[in-house]
Amino acid sequence: MYYVSWTDLGFVRRSLFGTILTVAGSHQITSDEYVFVHLLAIILLAACTTLLLWFFLRHQELWMEPWLPVIVFLSPAFVLHLAYATGSLDSVIVVLFLICAIYVRKIAWLTVITVAGILVHE
Repeated sequence: MYYVSWTDLGFVRRSLFGTILTVAGSHQITSDEYVFVHLLAIILLAACTTLLLWFFLRHQELWMEPWLPVIVFLSPAFVLHLAYATGSLDSVIVVLFLICAIYVRKIAWLTVITVAGILVHE
């Protein structure tokens, strides 16, 4: 999904994320594109869990209900889904969503990240 070309719309690849990967040359880290996609999926999954874990650690009031972090991290819609969604753009969207929902407080940054999210998704 990262490497389908949509050159008619000005992208090197299907989405902004694929274009960034291609222009940066990061897809040449390994000789096998499947290995690269799995490495990238691991990095994005680690970024998602780190962003959320950092949020939980900074807000101790959320630990009053000890099952809340367990439910969030083991939810079928979060870590488990992203672990099986190798090669899709869901992980990138979740990273951008977590940044917007948890950390961004200024409307200008929210707009920029939202537009980037739309271009990443397609």
